[in-house]
Amino acid sequence: MNGEQIHENGIVIEAGEGKAKVKIIMSESCEECSAKILCKPTDENSKVLEVLDPFGVRQGDEVTINIEGSDLVKASLKLYGVPLLLLVAGIILGLTLFNNNELLSFLLGAGITVIYYFLIFILSKTSTKQVLPKIVLIK
Repeated sequence: MNGEQIHENGIVIEAGEGKAKVKIIMSESCEECSAKILCKPTDENSKVLEVLDPFGVRQGDEVTINIEGSDLVKASLKLYGVPLLLLVAGIILGLTLFNNNELLSFLLGAGITVIYYFLIFILSKTSTKQVLPKIVLIK
């Protein structure tokens, strides 16, 4: 997965400031695609991706975008792997701290996980370094 690249074709629906929103028409392969965590559904047949725009595209341009496999692995770990580990670690810590009180242990694990997601949300809004798919070709 790390050396893999996914290429998709789409139409630019909004562009500016080095970024663009590209509408991608869903196909049968979308159901099994590991990149669907990056897509935002708009209707039943299309998805919208925010992408880096090194070419200065305009609305209506047909483009090909590239998604790196390593970026998908990082996003999956960030969104699913780390929170799962924090939840389990919080429960185990809670069992030790609260004398095997399962409810309080679960609440501690869930609270730590919620704090993690909140921090990710805040940091993603303030961070200038975002991992986004990139436009590689204008048709």
